Amino acid sequence: MRKRFFAAGLLLLMCGRLASAQSPNDHPPPPTADVIAVGDKLKLSFYEPLAADKWSEGRNGQPGPSFYLRAEFSGEYVVAPDWSVTVPVIGRVMAAHRTAEDVANDLTNPFDKLIGHAGSVTATIVSRLPIYVVGPVKTPGAYPFSPGLTPLSAVALAGGVLNQEPDRWALVEAMQMAGKHASSVERLQRVLAQYAVLRAELDGKPVTVPDQLVRLVGEQRARDLAATEAARRAPVLAAQADRAHGFQSAIDTAQQAISIDQSRLAPLQESINARQVRTDALLSLMKGGNSDRTVVLQAQSELVNVQDRRAEVLTSIAADQNRLANARIDAAKFASDTKAELEQKVTDLQREIDTLSPEVSADAGVMQLLQPSDPSSGDDLRFEIVRGSDVLSADITTRLDPGDVVRVMSLHPTAVGSTTDSRRGYIASRTGD
Repeated sequence: MRKRFFAAGLLLLMCGRLASAQSPNDHPPPPTADVIAVGDKLKLSFYEPLAADKWSEGRNGQPGPSFYLRAEFSGEYVVAPDWSVTVPVIGRVMAAHRTAEDVANDLTNPFDKLIGHAGSVTATIVSRLPIYVVGPVKTPGAYPFSPGLTPLSAVALAGGVLNQEPDRWALVEAMQMAGKHASSVERLQRVLAQYAVLRAELDGKPVTVPDQLVRLVGEQRARDLAATEAARRAPVLAAQADRAHGFQSAIDTAQQAISIDQSRLAPLQESINARQVRTDALLSLMKGGNSDRTVVLQAQSELVNVQDRRAEVLTSIAADQNRLANARIDAAKFASDTKAELEQKVTDLQREIDTLSPEVSADAGVMQLLQPSDPSSGDDLRFEIVRGSDVLSADITTRLDPGDVVRVMSLHPTAVGSTTDSRRGYIASRTGD
């Protein structure tokens, strides 16, 4: 049955090509062999003449013996994703979707200017990105590209379509990947909710539910997750508030002690002034013989006692001011450390979000790839071409480009199970595992 299918497919392919040859205006011509694509490896050769008046043509259009190779510019260059190749000193030139001759012509003028006279540049395509064949085929994997390849010829390169019993491990692998994906999604949800709560705390604003979390779980579920994380954060905030209150209490206590001691200074100073006046008066009387020395000594003692009490109050004020300064330093350090810790947590969560988001998307793509095709009757094949970030529907005559991934989807029930190994081969070939 499959042999008849392939025979019919090849017949359709030949008929399509014959129709194109008979009516060239109906379809655009296929790409030529020397059209360059991203990922192609080009060999660029730069030649400088030994003498300006010696110009000879060698074999196959290559420069003749009067030229010598400039090895510092010559070599193999890979076409970058921006369609360009860059030659040291000479510069950058667009290469993709052009011919090798176009690239050589664009490099000739800057090379001539560099060496000060006419030179020669040749460009050839050394290698091209392979195509990848995945699906229920005998040998999924990478195959060299050649112009004119189609999905049907890719199936032929991969050994044809499998006809075997379903792979019993396909369901196990799919379930394992589903578990990994569910774990990553759950973790991403919680990290997004944590980030929203901590970001709001850092900014001093109400919690705003991230749009990414809403897209993952819906608005109500997103609000619930944010509320859960806020509740988990509440004990931490309460402990921080208690510590901050303790620092503030120490500050208030020191300030009150300073205020009380300072209020004692004025009465003490008045008492000192009064006793100083009395002592001075008694000293004058004693000199005139009108006062006893004992009375003078008692007045002087009372003056010294008051002065001592004032000195003690000043010492107490200094100690209280020192405690106040230390309490303020401790409070400021605690606030600074708390903010720095919060900022670090927000940064770590943002970094984890940046890591988890593409992982979740990639796992979803792999799960899609691991899903077997829906079985139905018949022996037909369907094709999809993954070209860059695009997924294109294809038939047996669609032209392939370098780097294309051809996904073969069999609608035959007996070929469904084989997709696991082939998709595993695709994943390995694309990731290098």
